[in-house]
Amino acid sequence: MKKTIFFISIFCMVTFLIAETIYVPGDFPTINEAVAYAQNGDVICVADGFYNESVNYIGKDITITSANGPDNCIITPTQDENAIIFENEESVNAKLIGFTITGSTVQAIFIENASATIQDNLIINNQMGIWYLDGAGIYCSNSSAIIENNEIAFNTGGYHGGGIYLDNWDGELINNEIHHNITNAGYGVDHGSGLCLMCSSGYVENNLIYGNDSDYTASSFCCYSTNSIIEYNQIIENENTGIKVVGNVMPIINNNDIYGNSQYDVCVNVEDSTEVIDFQYNYWGESTTNEMDSLPYPSNISVIWDIFDNEILAFVDYDNWLDSPITSNDNKTIFPQVNVNLINYPNPFNPTTTISFSVTQASSFVTLEIYNIKGQKVKQLISDQFSAGQHSVIWNGEDKSGKSVSSGLYFYKLNVNGKTEAVKKCLLLK
Repeated sequence: MKKTIFFISIFCMVTFLIAETIYVPGDFPTINEAVAYAQNGDVICVADGFYNESVNYIGKDITITSANGPDNCIITPTQDENAIIFENEESVNAKLIGFTITGSTVQAIFIENASATIQDNLIINNQMGIWYLDGAGIYCSNSSAIIENNEIAFNTGGYHGGGIYLDNWDGELINNEIHHNITNAGYGVDHGSGLCLMCSSGYVENNLIYGNDSDYTASSFCCYSTNSIIEYNQIIENENTGIKVVGNVMPIINNNDIYGNSQYDVCVNVEDSTEVIDFQYNYWGESTTNEMDSLPYPSNISVIWDIFDNEILAFVDYDNWLDSPITSNDNKTIFPQVNVNLINYPNPFNPTTTISFSVTQASSFVTLEIYNIKGQKVKQLISDQFSAGQHSVIWNGEDKSGKSVSSGLYFYKLNVNGKTEAVKKCLLLK
C-alpha cells in the first residue's frame, strides 16, 4: 500500500511539473488549435486581439485565459455557433478567464452534461435569434459550474434566462453583475430575463441584478421548482417583477435587497399549498406598488396563488415575512429585533468547528441543522429545550450516519421555537 501511495504521489508531481503554458498566437494562431494540442492542466494564454471562432474544450480540463483581461481580448463566433462550448464532461477545472464574449446568435456560452469555471468575463451584446432557446448569455444544464465575477449584460432573446439559464445545476453563482438582459416570449410565456433557475440546488450569493426587462409580463429572476440558497444579492430596479418563485419546491431566500422593481418585488405561485417559503431578513426598500398595503407585510409582494386550484392561499408563514425589514408608511425602515449571535469557529475548519448561539427567552426549543450546498440536510446537531444565554455545540464534520463529509461549503440553520432565526455558512477544508 505504501508503495502504491508513493507512486501515485510521484505521478501527480510529474503531471504538475509537465503542465504547459501555450501562447496564442505565439505558439498557435487560433485558440482551437491550442486546445487540440493541450493536455489536462495546461494553460492557454491568449494575447489581446479579436478571435472569430467557436471554442470547444473537447473534454479537456484546461485553463484558457486572456493575457490582459477582457477589455481587448474578444471572442465572437460565426453565425449560429456558440462562442464557448463545454459538452464532454469537463469538470470545474476547465476554466475560462478574462474574455469579452459577444456577437453570438445562439447561446454565447453553452454548458451541458459538463461543468466549468467561468470567471472575470464580460458576456455582452449576444442577440439570440431563436425564441425557443434558453440562456442567451449563458446556458447551463446538468452541471456544477462555478460562475463568478462576470458581467452579463445586454443579451437579448430566448424563452427563459436572457442573461443566464441554469437547469439541474448545483454549482455556485457568486459576485456577478447581471443587467439589461431581455427575454422574448414566444407564446406569451417567459421567465427570468436576468436569471432563471430551473430545478436547481446551487448557491446564489452577492450578485447585482438590475435593469432587466421582457417583452411580456415576466420576472428578472425566476426560481422554478428549485431549492437553491439565495442570499446577499441585490435585485433592484428591474423593468418587471424582481423575483418570482414557481413550482412545488421552495428555495431559501434570505438577506437580500429586493426593491424598486417596476411590477412586483416578489411574486410567488405554488403547486403545493403545503410548501412554506423560507424568505427572511430581506430589505425591501420603499414600496413601488399598492399591493397588500393594508397588511403588515412587505407591500410590494403579489397575491399568492395555488396555480393548480386557482385560489388564493394563506400558506405562507407570515411570522417569517415579518422577520424581514419592512418600510413603514413614513418610510422609516423597521428591522427585526433578532440577536442570536450565531457563529462558528474556526472557519474554515478541519476536522471540527464549534457553533455558538444565544437564546434570549427563558425557555426556548432550539434546533440546529447542517445542510450541504444542494440544500440537503446533512445532520441535526441540536433538538432540545434551552435556557436563556449563550450555548455552543461541536460539529465533527460527520453526517447523520457518522460518515465524514467531503470538503466544501456547508450551511448551519438555527430554529428557535419553530422559527428560522439565522442561516450561516462554514467551509470544511481537508
